[in-house]
Amino acid sequence: MIDPNKLWKQRFQLYVKDTRRYLKLIFNDHFKFVLLFAVGGGAYYYQNWLKTLSEDFPVALIIALILGVILTQSPIRTFLKEADLVFLLPVETELKPYFRRSILYSYMLQCYLLLFFIAALGPMYFHLQGTTVSDLLILAVLLLIAKAVNIMTRWFVQFSNDKGSLRADPFVRLIFNTVFVYFLVKGVGWIYPFVIGVLLLLLFIYFYQASKGKGIKWEQLIEMEAERMMTFYRIANMFTDVPKFKEQVKRRSWLNWMTSMLPFESKSTFSFLYSRTFSRTSDYLGIYVRLLVIGGILLYFLPLGYSKLVILLLFVYLSGFQILPLYRHHTMKIWIDLYPISQEVRRSNFIQLLFYLLLIKSTLFSIVIFFTGDLILGFLALGAGFVFSYLFTFTYVNKKIVKHDEAQILR
Repeated sequence: MIDPNKLWKQRFQLYVKDTRRYLKLIFNDHFKFVLLFAVGGGAYYYQNWLKTLSEDFPVALIIALILGVILTQSPIRTFLKEADLVFLLPVETELKPYFRRSILYSYMLQCYLLLFFIAALGPMYFHLQGTTVSDLLILAVLLLIAKAVNIMTRWFVQFSNDKGSLRADPFVRLIFNTVFVYFLVKGVGWIYPFVIGVLLLLLFIYFYQASKGKGIKWEQLIEMEAERMMTFYRIANMFTDVPKFKEQVKRRSWLNWMTSMLPFESKSTFSFLYSRTFSRTSDYLGIYVRLLVIGGILLYFLPLGYSKLVILLLFVYLSGFQILPLYRHHTMKIWIDLYPISQEVRRSNFIQLLFYLLLIKSTLFSIVIFFTGDLILGFLALGAGFVFSYLFTFTYVNKKIVKHDEAQILR
């Protein structure tokens, strides 16, 4: 006999133990400092930006779009493993308490996220005429109820055998949620949000009735749980080695220019290896491009003046910090040690690649600033980016990986 409540508690404790170990490494002193700086700076400029909003600014639409996405995104953490398909499938009917606790846990977790966004959007909400704190509290309560309906709908949708319903569900709920929030924020009366709320409830009832007599899609739930854990491991892998992480590799022949310019000689072996790893491993290239896009958007649209230099240096630092794990990416591969190349040359190859990547990003950020029409600031950004990239790679990173190599030798 399986005790579903005890099983869920054990799975949850294993999950907490596993994630806590990596969270300690992710939220180190450097990251905490950058995070504190980013949150403080973002809050300051957010407050100043709100003062510039005109009366016809679409506040209600923006809030509705953001909160609509938060309501629609309703993943359910089941903590299922691949072996459960064999060992738990025969006792599926006894596992209702297990999945009930998974749904409740997921709901509570997402309530915190929803309340965070409501609080963050609160100052923008008060920009609307006639809105009060009590209005915001009522909005929060109604959205928490809507979140419960969304997460229950999401659970019963996975019982469906109709692939069309599975694909359409998130889009339909996104439309309903966005319109529901828009009517609430806009203050058009209670009849319109009431009608949308009833439609959301009817959608839930439809999938609930359709799920009767159907079994749980074990393969789908296990795959979704594995994908969520891989997402977490992918982030953690940027800070430390994660044995459970399964990296994604793609050829990306359009980036072959990174290695075609390297001289064909032994001292460039690790330059070739690190360049190939960076361009073909989704994690390094992905975080590099994402930070480039986000930083470029901020530099172009936000009227920050000379504070743009801080934004530029912050995103260059974040990029460099996220690429650091590339140096030890192949540490566990024994065949790498067969290369008759000294550790100093390997280290030099990595530092040069990192410097070029940060220099390219600094140059692209400076070009974005040039497009805003501020030539002086653009040249200052270019110079600051070059100096920071040089000091970061040849001073900070060099010392850091020398310590890493010495620690490896002592082992």
